[in-house]
Amino acid sequence: MKLTTGDVMIHRAALRGRGLGYLVLNASIRWAQLHHRDAAVEPITLVRAATSSDEEWNHELAKLTSFYGRFGFRWRSPPLEAAVRHYPSEPMMVSDLTTVDEASLPLIRRIDMPASLTRILQRLHDGADDRATIKALGIALRDRRERWRIVGYRLNWLGWAVALAIGWVARQSIG
Repeated sequence: MKLTTGDVMIHRAALRGRGLGYLVLNASIRWAQLHHRDAAVEPITLVRAATSSDEEWNHELAKLTSFYGRFGFRWRSPPLEAAVRHYPSEPMMVSDLTTVDEASLPLIRRIDMPASLTRILQRLHDGADDRATIKALGIALRDRRERWRIVGYRLNWLGWAVALAIGWVARQSIG
């Protein structure tokens, strides 16, 4: 079983160290164990850059073997192909691979997609209901304003004078 044919790396520095590699490898291992449990795993070969110092390489090697080691990969000590700067993992089967508990990855935010989609659709539905309600209220308010506007347009100067006189009499009787 070989997952890729070359380098697998997250190039954006802001996305490194957030557990994305663990998620991708977990998904790949789960798929392989589901479909090809008895297959042999192609060794992972760590390649030392020709320009790296011993200190840089030891740091990088420790980091990579720790990462892949959490999934069950092991490296021989001393490395098999150290002379050519290639460090392949030991042979293993897909059934020997393990996954990393994703709850131990604190920087990963898990999303329950079905629940999230349901909430989004509910918000859209509620929003459509709200828009319909607002539209209906706007129409009712416009109709109410129209009725008063019609009364105002129908009154002429004499009608306004009569309305003012009725209002003045009503005020005098109340107050």
